[in-house]
Amino acid sequence: MDFQLFKHNLYTGLNSPLPGAPAQHLMAPAGRNISDLQAENLVGAKTAAVLALFYEQNSTAHLVLTLRKSYKGVHSNQISFPGGKRDKTDVDYLQTALREAEEEIGISSTNVDVYGQLSPLYIPPSNFLVHPFVGIYNSKPHFTKQESEVEEIFSVTVDELLDDSFITNVTLNLRGVNMEVPTFLFKGYNVWGATAMMLSELRQILLLQ
Repeated sequence: MDFQLFKHNLYTGLNSPLPGAPAQHLMAPAGRNISDLQAENLVGAKTAAVLALFYEQNSTAHLVLTLRKSYKGVHSNQISFPGGKRDKTDVDYLQTALREAEEEIGISSTNVDVYGQLSPLYIPPSNFLVHPFVGIYNSKPHFTKQESEVEEIFSVTVDELLDDSFITNVTLNLRGVNMEVPTFLFKGYNVWGATAMMLSELRQILLLQ
């Protein structure tokens, strides 16, 4: 997809009614109820924000993804957007997303044109309500990973995101239980769970234009 057309479609889609939970649920693991995906009023839920960041390369839109470090936690060694927990000093969720992106992939938030926001998504295993933002980097990015949290930074093209052949199902051992989950297969990595569900809504936004 031509980059200028992509930018137009992205802006139009993000500033129209969002497809929301039904689009997220297309890539949800078995057992996730569509009614609890955007449970924004949960008592005790922690809050976080992430940034789906695109940039232009060879006249094509590329989307940044990260591989998390291995650690003792439910999201160890998973593919994610740059982002993290909201700090008390963050004025809003957008500041959280931009600050975390600066820290994790080394970009300058002043070079991010924010186009809009995806639907919030609740993640039961970590009890986080995540607010995803979408932006375009307006210069050539030079990524520097945060060694303590990021194992690898890579990207996929918008054409790969929209291509059905990159969607499959795999069986993963999740907390001791084998479960079949829908995934995007990008660069040899299974992108599943919350990130896949956010990608699913982003994908539907672009397909509907």
